[in-house]
Amino acid sequence: MAANGFDLPELRSVVANNLGFQKYMSAWWEKDYPAGEKRNRFMNQERERIKREYAKVSHIFFNVFQHLDFVAKPEQVRTNLRTKAQAAWQRLKHGEAFAAVAANVSEDKVSRAKGGALGMIPKDLFGRQFAQTLEQLPPGVFSGIVESSWGFHLICRENTGEEDILGALKEEFISRNLEIAREKAFQAAKVEIIPAR
Repeated sequence: MAANGFDLPELRSVVANNLGFQKYMSAWWEKDYPAGEKRNRFMNQERERIKREYAKVSHIFFNVFQHLDFVAKPEQVRTNLRTKAQAAWQRLKHGEAFAAVAANVSEDKVSRAKGGALGMIPKDLFGRQFAQTLEQLPPGVFSGIVESSWGFHLICRENTGEEDILGALKEEFISRNLEIAREKAFQAAKVEIIPAR
C-alpha cells in the first residue's frame, strides 16, 4: 500500500467506491436489459459478434515481463521460464488435467486459484500470437507454448455457453457506461472548503 501512496482508510474508501459502482452498474444493466424477451433479443443479435471477438479460455502462465530479474538478465529469465512452460506442457501431454497443472504451476495468481480459468476474454487480449492460436484451437484442446509480450502461455479453449455470452455482453455494457456513471457522480458531487481554524 505504501508503494502506491495509500493508507488503510484510503484503500477501504477506494474498495467501497468500486463496489458501489459495480452494484450501480449491475442494476443499470438489469434495468436496460431485464431477463426476458428484450435480453434474449439482444443476445441473439450479438451472439455471432461475441463468438468472433471473445473466447472462453483457461491458461497456464509464466510471467517473463514482471519477473524481478528481467531487466538485468532478460535472456536468462526467458530461458528459465520457457523451460518451466515446457515441463508443464509435458505434464499435460502425459494426461494430467489442465486445471490441476494450472493450479500447481501457473504464475497468474488470479486464474491459478480457478484452475487457470480466465473466463470470456477478448481473443486479442494477450496479442496477435495468442489470438491466432485461439482461432485454431477447438474447445477442450490445449495449445503448445505461446509467447506473448508478457511471457509464456499454455492455452485451453473452453466451450462457450449462453451464460458466457451474456456475461461478455454485460461486461461490455458496464465498461462502456462506467465512465458515464462516474462523470455523472463527480458532476453531482459538492465540494465544500472548510476554512482552517
